[in-house]
Amino acid sequence: MDSTEARNKEVVENYWYAHFERDWDAMATFFTDDCHYTDVGMDPVGAIGGAAIVRRLKIGIEPLQGYFHFPKHIVAQGNMVIWEHMERWMFHTGEVIDHPFVTVMEVRDGK
Repeated sequence: MDSTEARNKEVVENYWYAHFERDWDAMATFFTDDCHYTDVGMDPVGAIGGAAIVRRLKIGIEPLQGYFHFPKHIVAQGNMVIWEHMERWMFHTGEVIDHPFVTVMEVRDGK
C-alpha cells in the first residue's frame, strides 16, 4: 500500500471515530461540498454536502440510546476505501439490532 492509500485509510478511520462519538460538527468536516451520501436500500437521492449528510444521519442515529462500532476488514486502493463493519443500535425500548455494513468511501484531498 502506498502512502496515499495509508493516508486515505487514516481519514476514513478518523471519520468513523467521530461518527460513533456522534460528533456531528466533526463529521461534517470530512465531506466535500459535492460529496454524495446514499443509504443503499433507502432511496437513491441521498444527501449532498457535509451539513445535509449529517442531518440525514442524525435521523436514525441521534435518538439511539447506545451506538457501537465493530470494525472488520478495511481495504484501500487509490482513492477508494472500503470498510466492512457492524453497527450495534440500542433503543430506549430495549431492542438491540446488529447491522452489518460495507461502506465505500472515496477520499479526495483529505476528505
